[in-house]
Amino acid sequence: QKLENGFRAEVGVPALTEEMYSKLTAAIQNGETTFFLAKRGYRAVGMCSITRYFSSSICSEAGILSDLYVEPVFRKKGIAQMLCIAAMDFCKENNIVNPSVFCSSKEEKLFQNLIEYCIFQFYFLKIVDLK
Repeated sequence: QKLENGFRAEVGVPALTEEMYSKLTAAIQNGETTFFLAKRGYRAVGMCSITRYFSSSICSEAGILSDLYVEPVFRKKGIAQMLCIAAMDFCKENNIVNPSVFCSSKEEKLFQNLIEYCIFQFYFLKIVDLK
């Protein structure tokens, strides 16, 4: 919850309420959303998620990568890239096609850099401001 709230503060949206936390927990338990964590020892220092959905345009399960966040002190160490690679591997292993990125305009440069320097392909959805 600490990482999620750090991410939310950085993109300018309010912290999770108890109701929001319950809904997020249910989505994780139902397999709709899968989180990936980067840890240093026992401490979680980074995260991202893949949320599954059915795409009517490709008639297959697809996924959205979001919630990419690394604590500021751990940035510029390749953690975001490792998280995205783990998410992409998960998509391949689970037949999730055309993974897309959902991000705020504040995150756009980060994702463009990751896509440019990584050996995988994500498709950009409309970049939106979450405010």
